Amino acid sequence: MTVVGNEKQEKKIEEMGQIAHMMFPAIEKIIFKGIFRFCVHSALGKTRYRDWRDIAGEPPAIREKFFKTILGECMFRLKKIGLQDYEIKNLYQRLVKENKKYLRN
Repeated sequence: MTVVGNEKQEKKIEEMGQIAHMMFPAIEKIIFKGIFRFCVHSALGKTRYRDWRDIAGEPPAIREKFFKTILGECMFRLKKIGLQDYEIKNLYQRLVKENKKYLRN
C-alpha cells in the first residue's frame, strides 16, 4: 500500500496540516501531517483501494466518503496529542468544508 500519492494528494495533506496548525498553533504542523498521513494508510486498509491515487478517479461521493473515513481514523490520534472532543469536532468540520474544493473536479 503506497500512501505517497500524486501531487494533488500531497497538497491536500499539506493543507490539512496547515489548517490544523493554524487552529492549534501550539502543535507543530509536522505532527498533524504525520497523523493525517498515517490515517490515510489506515483508511486505505479498510477499503478495496491499494493507493490514494486509485480513489482520484472515483465519483465525488466516493471521494468524500473516503475523506471522512480518513478523518474518522484521525480522531483517536488527535485526542492522544491533547485535543479535546469539541476541538476535534471543529477541526473535522473545517477540514470537511475545505475538502469540498477537491470534490469539484
